[in-house]
Amino acid sequence: MCCHCTTRELRATHYTSLGNSLAARKLLTLFHNFFNFGLYSAGMQRVLVIDDNFQFSRAIHSSLGTKRCRTQSAFTLAQAYDFLSRHKYDLLIIDRILPDGDGLELIHFLHHTQVELPILVVSEKSHVDERVRGLLAGADDYLSKPFSLQELTLRVEKLLTKVKNNQHEVLGFGQVLLFVESGMVRVAKRKIRIRRREFEILWYLTKHKNTVVTREMMVENVWHDSELPTFTTVDVYIRRIRILLGKQRGHLKTIRSYGYMVKD
Repeated sequence: MCCHCTTRELRATHYTSLGNSLAARKLLTLFHNFFNFGLYSAGMQRVLVIDDNFQFSRAIHSSLGTKRCRTQSAFTLAQAYDFLSRHKYDLLIIDRILPDGDGLELIHFLHHTQVELPILVVSEKSHVDERVRGLLAGADDYLSKPFSLQELTLRVEKLLTKVKNNQHEVLGFGQVLLFVESGMVRVAKRKIRIRRREFEILWYLTKHKNTVVTREMMVENVWHDSELPTFTTVDVYIRRIRILLGKQRGHLKTIRSYGYMVKD
């Protein structure tokens, strides 16, 4: 699943120059992208790495290069918006702390413009409240710095494989249909888009409809190896999903002391 934002969509976000301090980084970006991303070949997956540490980006490129991935580097949000307006990607890896803002701004923007693609946040902001903020913003995974490149590579592989394997599936209950390829949910005759994590929770519940799904099961199978949420966070997601389901929310049952169930 790739994203391709139009220039018109991205033009609304404008950044002023950050000054000459970024000149060297921009030059390194051009060099890195020309020799790495420019060599893109068929069958390879494209990853945009948004981090202001050039050596860190190079290390990710070296690690993912053995997994049939091509990386492109952006050191600022402004560069990221520019690249997203001109290229398609299969995955974003984004830091929270950037010279021109918080990486969550970009995640919110992609959600607002209904762009769907996997997002892995990597950040020194490792407190549980910050990780929850990232996941609620729409990130699919959150990895706290410092971490091993092996762990990052495994998480990237899982995110890309998950999207590829589920791309054409359709599930449903009542008057609700879920389409993985587009990330779209149809409720009766109305099409809605929900955040990726909300979609994944509803998808997992629907795959096990008419069966009780515990909070532990959801945490293990939806969040996988990412920073695990509290059960309260899971309940918040469920409440938001019920609001989005409207009159179909009655199919999403709470099984007291156990968890939840989608009942057809």
